[in-house]
Amino acid sequence: MRRSSLWLFKDIRRTVAEAARKFNVPYHKLWHRHKGTRKDRTTAHAAQSLLSHPQEEVLADWCEYLSDAGIPLNPNTIKPRVKALTGKKPGKNWFRRFLARHPSIVSRRPAGLAPNRAQAIRYKAVRRHFRLWKKHVIDQQIPPENIYNMDKKGLQLGGGRKTRKTKYFVRRNRRPKYII
Repeated sequence: MRRSSLWLFKDIRRTVAEAARKFNVPYHKLWHRHKGTRKDRTTAHAAQSLLSHPQEEVLADWCEYLSDAGIPLNPNTIKPRVKALTGKKPGKNWFRRFLARHPSIVSRRPAGLAPNRAQAIRYKAVRRHFRLWKKHVIDQQIPPENIYNMDKKGLQLGGGRKTRKTKYFVRRNRRPKYII
């Protein structure tokens, strides 16, 4: 019995050594991870982080939701909320590391969106618009090749809103990024 457990022990050591060589990882680091005596970096430093993992996930989801709603958050608006949750003020590098941990969020300068345009995008209004458009196309017998997409363009002289310095947390894959 003792001899078979010794062979099993040697067999495990041999496979750990092979894995360490294959993936170019120090043998002792891999062995201690296998035994459970050492933790990975995120688990080992979890007590030092400002927010717990679930709290950070909720904050990231909240940032994405508000970004989609046209009310993105910036570091100055998140700071009091994080302090209210933890009792500690986040440091100057906390936001950079938060963005690194959540690649779905980026810090950008969103384009301005007029409040009346944001309020006009309601489900009922959009549905009514497309029903009327469809009725008009059918009534006038407009062929699909004569339907074009048009948008108004404007020319702004001088600075304008694009010169603001504040960056906001917005969803990475969402285009365009607006702020009301």
